[in-house]
Amino acid sequence: MSLTLLLRCSNLAQTRDFYRTALEFDVTDTAEESVSAKFADGTLIFTEQDLWEVTPAISGTIYFTIPDADSYYACVKDKAAVAWPLQDMPYSSREFGIRDCNGYSLGFKTQAPKKLSNVREKLVVDDADLTESHFSNTRLEKSVFANVNMHRTSFCDARLSEASFVDVNLANASIAGSNLTGMRINGILVSELIRAYRDRA
Repeated sequence: MSLTLLLRCSNLAQTRDFYRTALEFDVTDTAEESVSAKFADGTLIFTEQDLWEVTPAISGTIYFTIPDADSYYACVKDKAAVAWPLQDMPYSSREFGIRDCNGYSLGFKTQAPKKLSNVREKLVVDDADLTESHFSNTRLEKSVFANVNMHRTSFCDARLSEASFVDVNLANASIAGSNLTGMRINGILVSELIRAYRDRA
């Protein structure tokens, strides 16, 4: 889901330059003397018009969820006012905050990897990001993963028999000491994929 906010700014040219240069947003001039700044799944539209009869203000933080907070922080921390530095939060995100040229507070966060161990029941996971998750000593028999990002996920001593993976990103995933009997990826038995790979080699 994407979100668009219409915000008042103090200076349109300054705002355009800040979001384009300091934060590296995709910035374009839009209708009726406004500027659109797009980043991740969000869009901020700025105008100098006093549509609300108040000065620019939000009593909160505008959050953007991004794949790699560390890299983006390194890119922008010396070009913008840091509201709070990059850190791991108790609610399982890694994030930092920036104060923009209008005084708005922007947060940029990456969800922390989920560590799942000692699972003892069938899982059904649909449309989720489990990047760099760790499944250790885990029973996942007949579990279903669909539309899931599992990049750099590791399975160790996991029971994956008859588990099903549909449209799942398993790039750089690792599996060690796990039962793969009957496990399927996009409907194809993993045992058949392994056999075909060995035959080709």
